[in-house]
Amino acid sequence: MDIFILTNSPGEISAWVRPVVPRILERDSDARVYIVLTPCPYASGREAQVVKDIPGIHRVINPDEWRTLTFLHPFPRAILKVQDKGIVVHMGGDILNSAIFAKRLGLPAVAYTHRASRWRGPYKEYMVKDEKTKEYLLRRNLPSEMVTVVGDIMVDSVEIVRSREETRESLEIPSNAFVISILPGSRPHEVKYMTPFLLKVAELVKKERADVRFVLLLSPFASLDDLANAIDKTAVEQESNILSGTAGEVVDGVDGPEIITEKGTVIKIVREGHYDVMNSSDLALTCPGTKTAELAILGVPMVVITPLNKPELIPIDGIGNFVEKIPLVGKNLKGRLVMKFADRMEFVALPNIKAERKIVPELVGILQPADVAISTANLIADEDLLARTSEELKKVMGSGGASEKVADIIIRRADV
Repeated sequence: MDIFILTNSPGEISAWVRPVVPRILERDSDARVYIVLTPCPYASGREAQVVKDIPGIHRVINPDEWRTLTFLHPFPRAILKVQDKGIVVHMGGDILNSAIFAKRLGLPAVAYTHRASRWRGPYKEYMVKDEKTKEYLLRRNLPSEMVTVVGDIMVDSVEIVRSREETRESLEIPSNAFVISILPGSRPHEVKYMTPFLLKVAELVKKERADVRFVLLLSPFASLDDLANAIDKTAVEQESNILSGTAGEVVDGVDGPEIITEKGTVIKIVREGHYDVMNSSDLALTCPGTKTAELAILGVPMVVITPLNKPELIPIDGIGNFVEKIPLVGKNLKGRLVMKFADRMEFVALPNIKAERKIVPELVGILQPADVAISTANLIADEDLLARTSEELKKVMGSGGASEKVADIIIRRADV
């Protein structure tokens, strides 16, 4: 049996694909699982490398191969030979990409999606995270038997290996210290601009609370060299007109790499065991995205930061990426599109979106590090609020089990 999972960006790979693949192989150990990476404006460029580390993957098909397999006539069987039995699974990106690919392979398709769509084509079943999405699909004339509520796979992606105490001990952080995790993101523009910005926030917070400890979670989709380049003094000075921040140096600490900022603030760098570190944190500073859901699942309060100082630099779906290429006026037009999109977004943090109310603070707009530092300091000072926020986050994200249901549907639909 061939199972083709189409996905594209870091969030979907980490939070959806990674927990589902082992559940599929538990049900059919002989299944050949392909990960098909489709073009994505949010991609980091390291998706193929990260996917290869997921146990049980038969083969990774990169975006160029996807284009060839999808559009080259006749079908290039020298590149891919498909078995008689199989299925295409949409798990991120444009749902039409997966539909076309399924048609080319002559296979049925299913989709796990958090976005509403009424596109049918080869799709036999839509798997959605909640009743709200299902109701929306039904209103758009999809038959009820095609839509199944399975829950949020993200909940299954978060696994704790070590206790809070063990994790802090491994990082040489006192058990009674107030720990702040810094998550600058996984995409190149996030690492480049958000890291210096958040280092400056850390310096300002440290100035007011000397007992606070900082840990930076380096995404597997970014490298230590990417981080070092982003906080290089010359680079930070050159980009100061885009987003202000502070420079730093990556050095070898006693128990691993760490950053020393210009003001001498020490920030430990963690490249593995991210969930353990999140779980041992009292607060997090993060961009929007999958990481806000992962933190919420663990009950970690957070400040979610979306600077719009230079909106034309933010990747977006659809026409925005083409508008940007228009000579002379493209960047300005894209910036306006981003700002209009931001104005329509009631919330940017996934737990707030899911709860339809503001559980964690969101800072969106023209931002300076001091804005974030003030919000952070206010949270640190309010222990009762932190405790209430932690409980609300856990409650709104719900329980696990979605990956099991998704794997059951994939196997059942493929075995026809």
